[in-house]
Amino acid sequence: MNNISFTSNIKLVSADDFEKVVKSAKNIKSVDFPWTIKETVKGKSAFSCDIFDCTAVGIVDHDTEDVCLLHLTSDFFKKFKSVEKFINNKVNLLSDNLTAFVIGSKKNNINSPYSTKLFDKFVQFLDNNFIPYSKFKGGNYSNNIAYLGETDTWFVSNDVVDLTKSVYKKDKKQILNFLFDDVKIAQSDKFEIG
Repeated sequence: MNNISFTSNIKLVSADDFEKVVKSAKNIKSVDFPWTIKETVKGKSAFSCDIFDCTAVGIVDHDTEDVCLLHLTSDFFKKFKSVEKFINNKVNLLSDNLTAFVIGSKKNNINSPYSTKLFDKFVQFLDNNFIPYSKFKGGNYSNNIAYLGETDTWFVSNDVVDLTKSVYKKDKKQILNFLFDDVKIAQSDKFEIG
C-alpha cells in the first residue's frame, strides 16, 4: 500500500451543515437502527447517525469507488469473526486501493462494557489487512458520519461542533482533543474544519 495516490478528505461540520450535506447528496444510503450487520450498506455515498458507544467503520474501495459502511453495537465484539467474514464478502481486501475511517467507542460505559473492545478489534482488523485508516475514538458526544464518493469526503458532526469551534478558534488540535479521546489522521487523508 505504499503507492496510494489519493487523498480522502475528513471534514468536521456542524449538525446543520451535516443535514444539508446528507439531503443534497445523490443516492446516499443510510445505516439505520438497530445497527447490526444486516443494516450495512454499500454504495457511492452513505451515512449513519447517533454513533455513541457503537463503532462505525467505512471502508472505501477506490477501484470501484464504493464505500462499505457498518455501524455496529458493542455486542458484536463477541461475534467479531462473523463481522470479519461479512466484510471479506463485501470488500476486496486484496486491493491496494482501500482506505478506511473508524469512529465511536466510549470508555468506561457501564451500559456497553465491550464498546472500546469492539473499536479496538476494528482497528486491529484494518492493521492486519494493511488498510490505511483515520480514527476518531471516544469522546462524550453522539456523532454522525457521511461519506460522499463524488468528492471522496468524510463528514463528521455532533451537537457541539459549533460551540467547540467558537471556543477554540478553529485550532484543529484543540478541537479534536476536546471532542475525542484518541485521533489519528491517516497520512493519505486531509482533515479540515468546516
